[in-house]
Order: sequence, then C-alpha cells, then structure tokens
Amino acid sequence: MGFNPTTTRERVFVAAIAVFAEKGFKGATVREICRRAESANMNAVNYYFGGKDALYRKILHMMFAELGNRMQTLGSEDRSVDPERRLCDLVRSYCAMLFAGGKPGADSLAIFNNEMSQPSALLNELVDAHLVPQNRAILALFRELMGEDAPEWLLRDCAVSVFSQVMYYSTTWVIFSRVNPDHPGMAAYHEHLAEHVCRFSLAGIREMRRAHAAGELAPPDETRRTE
Repeated sequence: MGFNPTTTRERVFVAAIAVFAEKGFKGATVREICRRAESANMNAVNYYFGGKDALYRKILHMMFAELGNRMQTLGSEDRSVDPERRLCDLVRSYCAMLFAGGKPGADSLAIFNNEMSQPSALLNELVDAHLVPQNRAILALFRELMGEDAPEWLLRDCAVSVFSQVMYYSTTWVIFSRVNPDHPGMAAYHEHLAEHVCRFSLAGIREMRRAHAAGELAPPDETRRTE
C-alpha cells in the first residue's frame, strides 16, 4: 500500500505508523490512531486489522519486506547484469527507501530504529521471514563481486562496510545533524550519498578482492569469538 491513503483502512494504517513512531508500541493507543485517521469509529482498528497487536505486526512486516521487494524489482539476482551495476542500483534504492519517503518514511524508520533498540516479540519472526533471505541474496551478490572462492566472513564484512555507510545517517542523525548544522538533510542529500557510497565501495571491493587473491587477508581468529 502506498502512502496516499484514500480509504478509512488506509488512513488508519498510515495514522498508526505515525503514532507508533512517536509513542512506541506500548505508548500508542487505538483511540489516538483512530483520532488521527479522522475515524469516528473507535472499532476501526479491530474491524480492519484485528486489533493493535495485529496492526503493529502488519506494519513491521511491510517495513521489513521493503528491501526484499526492491531487490526483486531491481533484479538484484539477475546474473546477466554486471554485479557492480546491480550493487549500485541497490545502494541507490536503499538510500531512497530510508530517506525519500517523506514523513511516513521517516516514521517507518523511527519504528525500525525503536525495534532495533527495544526488540519486540516479533523480531525473530521478522528476521526469519525477511532478513535471512535478504541477507542470503546480498551475500550471493557479493560473492559475484569478490569471487567464488571468497570466504563467508569476507563477504559479510564487505556487505556491512557498504550498507553501514547509509545506516550511519539513519541511526545517528539526531546527533549528526547537531554536529553538522549546515547539512541539507537526508531528503535532499540521499542521491549524493548513494553515488558516494557506490564509488567508495566499489574501490574498496576491488582492493579487498585483490588482497584476497594475493593471500594478504588473514581469516578471523575463531577462538577469540565471544558469545
């Protein structure tokens, strides 16, 4: 569903995103959601979604599925397309997903960040349904970029290095914007950021691929892993 609600059901859904973003799951009330949706019927949440819990679950699944939906639309697993191009297309789409959605998009990001800091009982379900297959597809793309013999830990490190450049802005913006008050804001900046991340990351990936082929990369010491 888009973010231009025309029906009562859609208005309730979009209003709920705003309320959950501002107040969290525990602080959000059905009354407040219905008020913002301009619905006089306080039973609207139950009628359309089966209650507050079910509505929150639907919102989370929508949010966590979005990257996978974009990957499918972009054809990220299409091996007939150059993998560097596919990675850059994915980075651009990822930046747009996080920063170009207006207020509903910012509210969705706030809910996601809240879920990361205070996980709900749904998190394992969300990870299994969305993040595990998304991660599998992303690592497959990095294997194309790094070579079939690249170890799993190297693929993971490279993927984290790329996407954390984008996530940094979303998770630290409340501080970053104060330290850098002249920054134009992510809505205006996300396309520039995407191009920077693409150029920076492709150069890094090529260097890591060279270093791996030359035997310069030592594997992590598994005995030092902590639980």
